[in-house]
Amino acid sequence: MIHIAILILKIIGLILLAVLGILLLLLLLILLVPVRYSGAASYAGAPRADVRVAWLFSLVSLEVRYRKRLKWRLRLFGRRIAGSRRAAQEIKQSPAPASPEAPPEAESALTGDILSPEEERELEEELGREIREGRERGLARDGRGEEQRSPAAPGKSIAHRLREIAERVMGFIRDIRDGASEASEKISRILEEIEGEENRRTARLLLRQAVRILRHILPGKADGRVDFGFDDPAATGRVLAALAFVWPAFGGGLEIVPEFTRKTFQANARFAGRVRLGTLLILAGRMFLDRNFRHWFRKIIGG
Repeated sequence: MIHIAILILKIIGLILLAVLGILLLLLLLILLVPVRYSGAASYAGAPRADVRVAWLFSLVSLEVRYRKRLKWRLRLFGRRIAGSRRAAQEIKQSPAPASPEAPPEAESALTGDILSPEEERELEEELGREIREGRERGLARDGRGEEQRSPAAPGKSIAHRLREIAERVMGFIRDIRDGASEASEKISRILEEIEGEENRRTARLLLRQAVRILRHILPGKADGRVDFGFDDPAATGRVLAALAFVWPAFGGGLEIVPEFTRKTFQANARFAGRVRLGTLLILAGRMFLDRNFRHWFRKIIGG
């Protein structure tokens, strides 16, 4: 009898160890296996975009497409489990995304259409029917509103109207003054908080970790081309100077072509990157290990 009880306990222990092992494996997969994303976008009179997000060798994947309407599809083990309405066809990934030098009309990273022609017609008819019904309901509400509207109040004197306008203007000025005073007090309190050496050290830590998180999230591979120009050459030069700050984020893969003689805008880009949850938790946890940052965080959350 005792041997049977020990055998049962061993079996239960092995089952618990197996369950714990599976849970630990899932936790490691979630923390260490990165979520990969890639996509292509272009603009030539109208925006076009295709984005694909996948995790664990496409075990879970999300595909998003924008062509005048946003369409999306969520897959698990390669099977569609959710998506935009009437999304019946497959979104197929093209073998080679369009190069940055290709025209904006070139094929993007994801090809194929979600809706068939018959489904497109059905969707357009349904949308038209909904618009007509909404218009009829709006007209019905307007008719009821006119019936229930009370008669207009007798006309007011010019002096009374001027007095009301003056009171509204004075109230608006008082609101602006009170808001400016409150904003000034908040800024003063923030500056007083940051004056200390410990607070400055925490601010430097927060900025450093925020930059690292941003670098981890931004695409590791990106290239593209932007052709732009304005009627005023000076405006084109100012925008070109502003884009100089964005250019390093693409690792030099972004080609910027200014046009100083005419107004134009065309762009296309490809990007790919990955995000690892474990890395984000480590970077965020480094901030929460700072006692002064926790003090700031509690003050912000507590108001």
